[in-house]
Amino acid sequence: MTYSGKQQAILGVDVGGTKVRIGHVRGTGEIVYSERFPMDRTDQATTLSSIFQAIDLYLDKTRHLPYPYAAGMGLVGQVDAKNGIWKKAVNIPIRQEVDMGELMLERYDLQTAIDNDVFAATSAEMQWGMGTAYDDFIYLNVGTGISAGLVSGGELIRGAIGAAGEIGHMLVEEEGELCKCGQKGCLEMVASGGDMIALVKKAIGAGRTSSLCSSGNASNVALTVGDIFIAADNGDPLAVELTERSVKALGKAVINLLVLLNPGAIVFGGGLFNGDWLYDRLLAYINSHAGTFAHPGINNLKKSKLDPSFVGLLGAACIAGRQYGFHSGGIR
Repeated sequence: MTYSGKQQAILGVDVGGTKVRIGHVRGTGEIVYSERFPMDRTDQATTLSSIFQAIDLYLDKTRHLPYPYAAGMGLVGQVDAKNGIWKKAVNIPIRQEVDMGELMLERYDLQTAIDNDVFAATSAEMQWGMGTAYDDFIYLNVGTGISAGLVSGGELIRGAIGAAGEIGHMLVEEEGELCKCGQKGCLEMVASGGDMIALVKKAIGAGRTSSLCSSGNASNVALTVGDIFIAADNGDPLAVELTERSVKALGKAVINLLVLLNPGAIVFGGGLFNGDWLYDRLLAYINSHAGTFAHPGINNLKKSKLDPSFVGLLGAACIAGRQYGFHSGGIR
């Protein structure tokens, strides 16, 4: 069943590294209602079960709202957007291909468009954010992981196998932690939120002292990146060391992007830019280290104006809106 006018909405499903956010989104970008659900990523079966249980709970709770016109899903990892196939993911255990489009149609009678989660967020940025001012820009997402959406001439660059923009796996250190992708020295291993927390716990487990964990056993301590930033401001040696390493690695990556792609702008999104701590220090590093070819883009390094907690949800709805349209207008 479809709905016309102001009632019509798309079901956005944003599947991140640790959570599932679901909501009704109208063609204007208005989020009518949304909820956030935890995700069990023990293995592929539990991951998929978590996603579908979340959708079941959400649809049951929103029976008072018109049933969505279609659905859009932003998924971590490599996605065959054309055929609706979730191919694989590194940060969560998707090792065998999943026909998400077919499953969504069977379970919920919803036509469903899918895409990589950062590609989806970039689509939202193109529709309602930086894309309204620039045809050539980069959306750089730094959260649980790190990835980028590359936009040239108003079009999203996907690459030969749909993996363009995986800069979290750019090599920034000669020696470093072994990444889940099989390389050593990846940007994500030192600058993503999930891996910064993992490095703190590993260091404390190896005997380092830190105000972040007074007991010396950090395995069960609930740390956030915000805790690490605060500890660094307070002079905690471990937090200072890790944040300086993170800013340096991320700054190098941004300078490389500026030199390589010459974007009109880079827009920063994701949970680590929810606040100015990282943004301010990153700009300071870039300004003090960038050379001639990077400087043209430095004045256009900006934080996204879209809420980092909801940009993935907006993006999920946006890709569905672009594929299936809204009779009520907004997305075309």
